Amino acid sequence: MPRRVRTGRNYDFKDDTSALLVRNHPRGSYASIGFAALNNLGDNTPLDSVGGRAAALMGPFAQLDGVNECGVSIAVLTLDSKPCDQDTQRPVINTSLAIRLVLDRAATTQEAVDLLSAYDMHAMAGRDYHFFINDAAGDARVVEWDPRDPDRAFKATPVRQVTNFYACYGDEVLPNQKNGELGHGKERAIAIADVLDAHVGAQDEAVAWKALRAAAQEPNPEDITSNTQWSVVFDNTEPAAAITLRRHWGDVDAFAL
Repeated sequence: MPRRVRTGRNYDFKDDTSALLVRNHPRGSYASIGFAALNNLGDNTPLDSVGGRAAALMGPFAQLDGVNECGVSIAVLTLDSKPCDQDTQRPVINTSLAIRLVLDRAATTQEAVDLLSAYDMHAMAGRDYHFFINDAAGDARVVEWDPRDPDRAFKATPVRQVTNFYACYGDEVLPNQKNGELGHGKERAIAIADVLDAHVGAQDEAVAWKALRAAAQEPNPEDITSNTQWSVVFDNTEPAAAITLRRHWGDVDAFAL
């Protein structure tokens, strides 16, 4: 039986948000499906006003994750380091446009890595970020900009799971604590690994949900990466998305590309 690839993603943020489903079919590029947080667009109830509807139209440029028709998925996660602001005379791209670029243009993880490495990264909203990228072949990597390098060198590290710490320095990150600029949340990555190790070779979507549930978080107003807003399983083999909001594990909505 052919290997089936799926990507699980928890979007954790302390403030509650509405999740906007975004289907994008750009002319001459790949179709994709994913989700945006409406509080980032300034209106959690977009159907209540003209301004809200106008804000929602920016959804394709505010996506936080997604999968395209080639099976390339991407998710952004926040970090604890100083926001990246490269200046090496290459074209400049920001966090949101990086997600759009990968979903629109990349047919494999390697193509996504090549695309992003051609730009100077400008992190948005006063925070730093990295991206978890996977494809239909299961080539999963985390794309990061080295916080210990003055030029914030681009790095793409093969991983199976990651949370809010630098994968390129993963061996130096300890669980259940802050690790300075290297980040936090190692204990959640370990919880995911434990589930995956217990189901090696399994292709059942239930395993992905079990891993997401093991790493999900309750609200904590003092922790920006608490309070799991949505959990999504992207199917990289037959591109689609299944999502549940705020840890309502028995209430899952499925969306085809």
